[in-house]
Amino acid sequence: MVESTSQKIEAETKLEEVKHELKVDPKDKELSLIGKKRTHEEAEKERDIKESDKEGESIYEVRDGLRFVKPYEHKFETYSKRRWIGVSLIEVFSSEFKAFSVKYYREAITKGKILVNGKIVCPDNYRLKDGDKIVHTTLR
Repeated sequence: MVESTSQKIEAETKLEEVKHELKVDPKDKELSLIGKKRTHEEAEKERDIKESDKEGESIYEVRDGLRFVKPYEHKFETYSKRRWIGVSLIEVFSSEFKAFSVKYYREAITKGKILVNGKIVCPDNYRLKDGDKIVHTTLR
């Protein structure tokens, strides 16, 4: 196949545009990218380190090529809803939040894992009021 001079120039121009877009080293005949080449594993490790350095972010652990999130503390925060006003704290948690058992919620309230306005309250006797801030601290 015979190419004309204009086709060759057009192809070379196109190649230069591609090299520029990819930030390719113009001296390299194999079109390798500028900078250090990394393996997939190196890139994953670098990303894991960057993610674990972020404030409030989870720290990852890699086992057998799988990434596991190490347990971390999380706070669920809410303010009392109108339908909760006058209802005991344990009743609200047992009816509205089905993630845990009533036994867990009762224990969490007495141990201070669930606070109302920053204070430990009695699970059965405390009746929620308008504007109460409820914080449930748990591990995820």
